[in-house]
Amino acid sequence: MHTVDRHLRFRASRTSSRALARLVLLTIGVTGVGLQAQPAPPPPAAPPVVPAPPAPAPAPGPKQVAQALAGAIDRGDAAAARGLVVAHGISPQLADATVALAGAVRRLETTAGAKFAGNGAAGATVTRALRLTEGLRAVEQAQEQVDGDSATLTLPGATVPVLRARRADGAWRVDLTPVAPDDAAAVREAKRLFKLYDLLIKAADQTAAEVNAGAHATPEDAAAAFAGRVLRARVMAE
Repeated sequence: MHTVDRHLRFRASRTSSRALARLVLLTIGVTGVGLQAQPAPPPPAAPPVVPAPPAPAPAPGPKQVAQALAGAIDRGDAAAARGLVVAHGISPQLADATVALAGAVRRLETTAGAKFAGNGAAGATVTRALRLTEGLRAVEQAQEQVDGDSATLTLPGATVPVLRARRADGAWRVDLTPVAPDDAAAVREAKRLFKLYDLLIKAADQTAAEVNAGAHATPEDAAAAFAGRVLRARVMAE
């Protein structure tokens, strides 16, 4: 009897073991029905390439600042002109005065051009005694000499600089202070310039009024009248 029981238990054990083996085989996919081998995960995406920021543009040099100042004066932009000269001394006031003078000359040119419409060069003819715009544009031909935080601009063939510049906080600005042996002489020259500019503005405006009123028959007549006033202004300003 005991022998039969052991035999039955042995058969049951073998049956359970076979069933368990089949279950394991099915689970690990030997028959192709179970879990499949998982593919390897894709490699991580490369980070996006961020281009390096462009290098900052170099700050304008003395000559570039002087050219910008000439352009601001030529178009009558007093605020821009003030921003291009040193903030101390009389430079801002001289910048304003120069812009005002350029505006008066431009008004005379415009008036002459409209009055003598048949002559395309009338404006330039009338104002030829005071070539302010041409003088400003001559800065393009100037030679730049930098010495630390100071610089000079000298026209070809000249021995005296036409403009000076100074660098402060990394930015160049034009110094319109007159070149003089000492501060007292510089103040006297500045006063002379202010007086001269005021007289020249009045000369241009008076000539423009005469041209508009028909007081001058030709551009040459108006040019002669303006030239006489320019000469008198220079004498009176001394």
